[in-house]
Parts: sequence; structure tokens; C-alpha cells
Amino acid sequence: MNEIILLVLLLFLGRVINSKRLERFIFFKTLAVFAAMLFFSTTVFLILVFGLLLISQYIVTPLGQSPFMTMFMLILVSGVILYFPVSKLANKWHISMTIFTLIEYYIQWGLIYITLYQVAVDNFIKGTDIEKLIEGGVSSPAYLMLAFLPSFISVWIATIMYKLEKHEI
Repeated sequence: MNEIILLVLLLFLGRVINSKRLERFIFFKTLAVFAAMLFFSTTVFLILVFGLLLISQYIVTPLGQSPFMTMFMLILVSGVILYFPVSKLANKWHISMTIFTLIEYYIQWGLIYITLYQVAVDNFIKGTDIEKLIEGGVSSPAYLMLAFLPSFISVWIATIMYKLEKHEI
């Protein structure tokens, strides 16, 4: 049910802007392109991880010494590999720059949402007493993130809608 509500909200966003320049169903198109890119990127990343694990069983590599640096390098390689089919398909299917800009926004919104979710789970669902929070004041940075990040998302959405309406994206 939540997925249907999300899709209706995306349709509503496109209708509210009501710009003749704006591609029809741009938020749905962006979601489709983004989902395809995520699927391909995840597949490539998993292949790289399993390939590295397979190679590291037979050859000692310096990549395994720092898991953080190894993950960073795998992400970079995965991104470079993803670039080539995206570049070719974007030209072939005439995917607009507006869609790519909106994909960036979807990523940023997703990261903010994940942060909110993590803060909510870590601080409220795992037994934090809300009365203590109210009585003691908000002193933890996690509480401040929980308080301000939803507003940031709202402002961001409004800003993007305005920029789309004014043909600035």
C-alpha cells in the first residue's frame, strides 16, 4: 500500500508543476532509470566482491588489508563500469539531463531518509524513553538530526519543484 501511495505522490508532484517543458511522467521515468541503474550497479558490485574473494583465496592481495579502502575501490570500479552502458543507453534512448539531475536528488533524499531511519531505530525503537528526552532536553546530535532532517527534505522537495517549474533544471 505504501508503494502505491508513493507512486501517486510522484504523479501528483508531476501534475502540480504542470510545466509544458517538463517531460510527461518525469518522476516515474526517473524512478525507472534509477532502479535500472541500481540493479546493474549492485550486480556489478557483487560480481567484483565475489571475484575479489575468489582471487584472494589463491593470491595474497593488499586489497584485503583495509576493508574500508577495499570497499571504496570496489565502489569506484563499479561506478566506472556502470558509466559505459549508461552513457550509451542515455544517448540511444534520449534520456534527458533533467532525469539525471532528479536521480541525484533521489539519491540524496534516500541517504537522508536512511539516516532518519537509522536515528529513529537506534534512539526510539531500541528503548529510549521519550519522556526523558522531553524532560532532559535535546542534547544528542542524533536527536538534532532527527529533528532537522525531515525539514531539510521538505525544503529540498519544494526547491526542486520550483526549479522545475522555472525551467532551471
